[in-house]
Amino acid sequence: MGKGNSGSKVKTASSLRAAENLISKGFSGGFIGFNAVGGSNVDGVIEESDLIIENLGEEYSHELKILLKKIEKKDKLTKEKGIKELKEVVLKDNVSENKIIYNAYAVMFPKLCGHASPTIRSLALDLLKILISLLKKDASKKLKLVMPYIIFSTSDASSQVKRQGDSLIEVCFPGKRSQIFITFKEQLNDLCMQVINKTHKLMKPQKFVEDETDKQREGRLIAQSLGTLLKLIEYSNDKEYNKKLSEKFSNPVIINYLTSLTVLVKATYLELILKLSKDNEDIFIETKLSSIILSNLDNDDILLCKAAFNCFLKFAQNDKYFEKIDINKAIIPKIVKIVRKCYIKWSFISDNLLPIFDIIYSLLEREIEKKTADSFVQSINEIFKYSFFTSEGDTNLVNYLLEYFKRLLDYCFTINDSTITKCVLDLGIWIFKKGKEKKIMENKKFDMLVDYIIDGLVKKFPDFEDFSIKFYEGTNCQKFKKDLLSFPQVSTELYLSLTKDKSNDSQNISLEPLFKRFTDTEDQTIKVQILQKSLNESNEKELCEYFEKHLDLNDPFTCLAVIQAIDDNNINKLNIVTIKNCILVIYNAVGNKKISGLVFESLKHLYKYFDDNACEKAFLSLIKVPSPDVYLALLDLLANINYIPNIEGNLICFLFKILTKIKKGISLECSERFKKIFDTYNDGTYNIEETNKIYESFLKSKKISRIIEFSENAAILSDCNFLPFLIWDDKFDEYSKFLSKNFYSLLYKDVNEFNCEENIKDVNTEETFSLLLKKCLIIKQIIKSDNQYDENRGKKSVLLMMAFNRILQLIKQDSYMKDLELDYTFDLEKYNPNELNLALTIEYRNYPCYKYLLTENKEIDVKKPTSKELRTLIENNELKNKIYLDDDWEEWLFLYTEDKKKLESLNYILNVFLEDADIFNVYSLENADDFRVCGLVTLFSYCVENIENIISNDNNISMQLFRNSIRLGCDIITKREKAAKKIRGYHTVAENYELKEWIFVIQSVFPNILKIFTHLNNISFSFYISNINLINSISNCIITIIDQVKCDEIVNEPNMEMEDSTKKYIYIFTELMQNKFSAHIQIVAASLFHTVLPLYFYYENKKLIDETKKESENITAEKCVAILPPVITALLKKIDLEQIKIDNENNGLPTTYIPFELLLWNSLIYFFKTLEADEKLLYMEALDSELVSIGLGITMFYLPDAPFNRENSSKKHFKEIPKFRNCPEDSYLTLSNYACYVFYQTLKTIPVFIRQWINLLPNSTKGSIKDYIVKYFSPSIIDEELNNSSTWKEKSGSRLSIKVYKVIKTIEAFYEIEPGSGMNLRIILQDDYPLSLPIVETDKSVVAKKINNKWLMQVSTYISHQNGLIISGLQQWKRNFDKHLEGIENCSICIMIVNSVNNQLPRVKCKQCKHKFHAQCLYKWFDTSNNSSCPLCRTEFI
Repeated sequence: MGKGNSGSKVKTASSLRAAENLISKGFSGGFIGFNAVGGSNVDGVIEESDLIIENLGEEYSHELKILLKKIEKKDKLTKEKGIKELKEVVLKDNVSENKIIYNAYAVMFPKLCGHASPTIRSLALDLLKILISLLKKDASKKLKLVMPYIIFSTSDASSQVKRQGDSLIEVCFPGKRSQIFITFKEQLNDLCMQVINKTHKLMKPQKFVEDETDKQREGRLIAQSLGTLLKLIEYSNDKEYNKKLSEKFSNPVIINYLTSLTVLVKATYLELILKLSKDNEDIFIETKLSSIILSNLDNDDILLCKAAFNCFLKFAQNDKYFEKIDINKAIIPKIVKIVRKCYIKWSFISDNLLPIFDIIYSLLEREIEKKTADSFVQSINEIFKYSFFTSEGDTNLVNYLLEYFKRLLDYCFTINDSTITKCVLDLGIWIFKKGKEKKIMENKKFDMLVDYIIDGLVKKFPDFEDFSIKFYEGTNCQKFKKDLLSFPQVSTELYLSLTKDKSNDSQNISLEPLFKRFTDTEDQTIKVQILQKSLNESNEKELCEYFEKHLDLNDPFTCLAVIQAIDDNNINKLNIVTIKNCILVIYNAVGNKKISGLVFESLKHLYKYFDDNACEKAFLSLIKVPSPDVYLALLDLLANINYIPNIEGNLICFLFKILTKIKKGISLECSERFKKIFDTYNDGTYNIEETNKIYESFLKSKKISRIIEFSENAAILSDCNFLPFLIWDDKFDEYSKFLSKNFYSLLYKDVNEFNCEENIKDVNTEETFSLLLKKCLIIKQIIKSDNQYDENRGKKSVLLMMAFNRILQLIKQDSYMKDLELDYTFDLEKYNPNELNLALTIEYRNYPCYKYLLTENKEIDVKKPTSKELRTLIENNELKNKIYLDDDWEEWLFLYTEDKKKLESLNYILNVFLEDADIFNVYSLENADDFRVCGLVTLFSYCVENIENIISNDNNISMQLFRNSIRLGCDIITKREKAAKKIRGYHTVAENYELKEWIFVIQSVFPNILKIFTHLNNISFSFYISNINLINSISNCIITIIDQVKCDEIVNEPNMEMEDSTKKYIYIFTELMQNKFSAHIQIVAASLFHTVLPLYFYYENKKLIDETKKESENITAEKCVAILPPVITALLKKIDLEQIKIDNENNGLPTTYIPFELLLWNSLIYFFKTLEADEKLLYMEALDSELVSIGLGITMFYLPDAPFNRENSSKKHFKEIPKFRNCPEDSYLTLSNYACYVFYQTLKTIPVFIRQWINLLPNSTKGSIKDYIVKYFSPSIIDEELNNSSTWKEKSGSRLSIKVYKVIKTIEAFYEIEPGSGMNLRIILQDDYPLSLPIVETDKSVVAKKINNKWLMQVSTYISHQNGLIISGLQQWKRNFDKHLEGIENCSICIMIVNSVNNQLPRVKCKQCKHKFHAQCLYKWFDTSNNSSCPLCRTEFI
């Protein structure tokens, strides 16, 4: 109890001492509640080197001190990071810890509040807000210290900081803003005045000025002080206080000082003056402020300009202001200058516009000679209108104004500015309208003005054509139009625009100028407008002359313009021969792709003038271009004219073939035209099979994307029942049999009966499957579009599509990677099951592909026998309704036979075995499971003997049933082994005979299952899709039992040396890893490859490994060096990254398989990852930078732009790849996720090589790759390193203890040499680990400084030069200590016991001087010294 009290006092005393110490350095003192305000700030100087951390008591943890120390650091990023990390600690809401944090942080806050960085100021406020809101009343003791600075922050120049300050007040002191200002008025006033007078500690010169100079800091804080005083005036409403401020800020010294600072200070100062002048403005008018305000009216800074103008408007209401400032010499020139500046916002002086215009008017003539801005012209506009409107017939004034307007026109035509042009145009229109309406001037002057405008416009064409149109539209001046049209500079477009409406004055305007322009214009619309005008306004004779003189009727665009200009009202003015010739020219141009087929829409009304010759020429032209518009024109032609084209074969087939070539969507009108053609031309010879051949040939040759595109056209033509888009009876029968037979093994789980004709014609499974997929895509689009189609064919098509979808989903369910070519779901709700059931005739209802498709499989719940009971029941003939038996059933059971009844019986038995495969009976007799065990061994033994038939493309039903037996056998082994793994966790094998026997079974069947697997490399795609469930089961089985099989048992081959058989299987697994059908096969092959790889490495490095294991004191003449197996290095170095890039750009990234090069690199990394530390060091010497560059280049190529995001932030795929899928909810393996997995493992396993690789990259890519790794991978690697260290446990009695501080990413290790004393090591992981090395520090050591430094260097060396975990480095450090305490002699070269490269002890002994050395160190000595003598006594070793 006493101890506890003592501790409490120590904490309190310590906190008080810290506070007193800081108060003495210039920080404010303590505060309790709003009602206890008193005292004043203590001025003082605080140096940058003064840190509060040394003054904190023992109640502050080591981790907390480090965080507070970070906040005190000068580096901005460290300070920012420290605040964020402290915020994480505070948010844990440990009240006692938060109290002591608050005590220290409140003292630090004033300095943070004035920091140069807005981010730090904002973060500081945010952290204080959290502390106050969490502590509530417990925070009151320090409020006096922080509150003035919080209020001060609400006037910060940074909106981010200002918002954070306001938020703090609103959250922590809701509704008390006014009370806060009044309560802390004295402290606020003192703070602001000290800042303005530069006596406050925050105004002292800074040692570090990277973020802002002392002058910038001074300006920012003074402006903030002025802003705070402005708010204080508003909230206090104290006239006496305002008077004191007015006296202070009207002081000439203060005025000169504040107006010499930044614009922000000046703007805030003028706002303060405006507020203070409310009660007494005379005190300020008499000062220099009057001229300062005027000089800043046109300041470039908007805020200062606005503040100055507000003061000007206030002071100008006082006559004394004009006594101080001369209106003619100072104010008027200034106002005119402001008007001329286009960037001044007029809204600031909107109240004084009219007086300003008066001033401008007196200076109008002088100012217009200058190139004025558009705002000035706008001002003149208003003045001009006012003067013109109020001229009251004053001839001199009107003349002057007209001359002035001419100068405006000249200026407008010269400068060609859109704003000024609009102003002058509006003014000109206004003059004509108001001048004529009010009769301000006579017509003669209007005509003169028109002549002047036209003369100026014509010189500036074509830039001012829009001006002409708008002027005419605004004034409707016929003289302007007529005179303007007489000029040859007028463009065709302008000519047409001005003459589009006939008027009395334009009746006799000639069309000759228009036709002269016809050949010059490229605009087809203009051409049509010219011809339309000519057709409507000319007679036949004039047209004939115009056409002969100006038109080239062999030009398709001219002909098109003629045809498009024709309508029912003017067609009689043209010769019919001319029309036909024009049409044929257009058709030929479309056929030669000179003109788009869209033009045919404008020809339809002219078909009645076609004869057979014209029709034939049109037809031959149209069939050349497979485009939607031309196709519609072709159908239009055939549907609306009685014309039979001269072609070979059926017209419908001919048109359908053209349809398949069209890539864009056809018109909806095509359907009606097609049906009309069919009804007109069908003579009974049409055969849908012929069209279907064209259709299927098209589907087979095109990619899915093209088929989806085509499906839109198919949907439009779906009501053409003579087309083969929907399934008819013959095709329905053919495809139903195909699906039922070829995919029976997939359907077997749900449908275990085959009621379908088996002897159907042999087809290519892959080709037919792909064809059906494409047909289903089109059928789906047709049914979804809900257009008219034959209901019976529609329902059969939907039935077939549903059956195909069932199989497709089964394939997808067993797929390991998502095949985008098969990623479709054909589920439609167009018809309910009853409707479809009626459409499905009886003969098809029991087909495997349709059985239970529309209805649920309602099996009667019959109790199934157990595996133990099964043999007895069979022998007693009690399962005769389930199992077919004959006298010799024991001889054929578990073997292949053509008899389907026998195979169905086998599958029934295997299903029973599977039901209770996960049950191991502890009390079973020795032979209780013999029936299942012997059956499995027999089944897989037979499989190996007949492997060629099993893996063949033969899809007869008997073979499919037997493949299903193999699948069930694999599933039994998988299920049973998974159960065995659970049992092994809490039972010994000796306790359970069945479990013991099961290990024997696995070892017996594994070689046979492996044989089956190795033959999967020869499968076709047809075999893959129809037996994907078998492949999945085999793969699952091997992955599950592989850990129960020894490495040498995998590669064991009769009559073959182990080394040779190992290499043989390495090549086999390498080939399987290159399989492009199944990712299952690749992953299993890679797992087998990983398992065998250590053995392969051993044989390649046998001499070196044997040499390493020896404890010899001698050294060989030649140093043994580890090598990587040639097959791996050869395959990796053969990879061409550029070619991979080209292939993937052309074909896209693979989606159904993993690139072999990525698997191979991962295998190498996986091998290194699983090695023990000593072995890893041995083999790492063989890994060179070239292989690393290739491996990382491969991995980087397949990495996604963002491995995870906010929506999906899981990083699980970094650490493991998903298991094989068995249901739709299971995750797919994706190439990008696998690449993330490989890259993550690479970063963890060979960090040294990663750092070397990064450093060798060009600067253009180095930065982005570093950022990518730090953003997405470093946090996870750091977490894993910290977790590995925190969960590490050493055997009892160990001298090493480890602590992990995750918040600050630090690992501390303490090695106890004697009770209570030892050596402490600290490893700090930086944010970009493993790209940067950890920081290694030590506090104290009980050994000699030289040895201590050596040990510290070894840990640093191990981490920086070896590819190991941090915990491995610590274990190495511990081992060095252990050996030192055991008295083992140091190596006389490196002065260490444990070698930092290969973890070896000094074992090579000099025969002369008896000193021991590391072999590694000696070899290095021999190389550098060029001799083989002892480094100490110079005796020859070799």
